[in-house]
Amino acid sequence: MEVTLVMFKSDSSRREFPVKPAGFVIGRKNTCDLRIPLTSVSRQHCELRVEDGQVKLRDVGSSNGTYHNSIRVQEAVLAAGDELVVGPVVFTVVIDGKPEVIKPVRSLVDSPESLDDSGILSSDLLEEMGEVDPDSKADTISDHGDEAGESGGEDPIEALERLTELEIPDTDS
Repeated sequence: MEVTLVMFKSDSSRREFPVKPAGFVIGRKNTCDLRIPLTSVSRQHCELRVEDGQVKLRDVGSSNGTYHNSIRVQEAVLAAGDELVVGPVVFTVVIDGKPEVIKPVRSLVDSPESLDDSGILSSDLLEEMGEVDPDSKADTISDHGDEAGESGGEDPIEALERLTELEIPDTDS
């Protein structure tokens, strides 16, 4: 069973993240398989596993919750086309290439009044919310990234946009 998480940038470009069947942890911590360095994402937020022909989701004690099809869950079985929300990031679950067509969903979840003209959170609101984690590398949505590239005084919008630019390194080698 091949499982992929798909997200869309504000320009509707698609990003795909393959899920390792034995266990795939999403969170803010460097050791997570998929790292989202935002304060609304817990250090270890949730885990996906492929077991017995099913994709199982488990929240691992996150502060802000893990959402499956708009419902906060502790555990769930995911199906092709389901929506998974971790912090402000929205993923669509693709299983064995299905669904073949995915309607782009804005990657950042928030109220319309907090969005700028491009459909992403405004810099001022992100700073006010403390959304970008100052202790994390701002340019990763990756696995075990190196420790170089601290975020410093970087624009939070640029950091969030770059989250979708990076690849998860190949773990097969």
